[in-house]
Amino acid sequence: MMRDMSEKIGARIMWLLLVAGAVSVVGLWTLDTYTVQGESLFAIYLSVDLVAFAMISYVYRVTKSGDSIGRLPMLAGCCMLLLLTFAGLAV
Repeated sequence: MMRDMSEKIGARIMWLLLVAGAVSVVGLWTLDTYTVQGESLFAIYLSVDLVAFAMISYVYRVTKSGDSIGRLPMLAGCCMLLLLTFAGLAV
């Protein structure tokens, strides 16, 4: 029962992270990297993609091993995604 619940939550989290990654990739495609500001935004959006990928792989690994998803790693990842998103908006 708990394993099914963890897999459902993991699937929802992965879909949200895939959407965040897709939005970031679209942002990467539309950037003009000839300017310093464009280079900074490219680095920030690329780091958003890498953090989202790390979180997706964590959720996949934990759900396949049968453990529950840790709240602290997910909270840290979500805070990092928010911080990077706001940094991208501020640049």
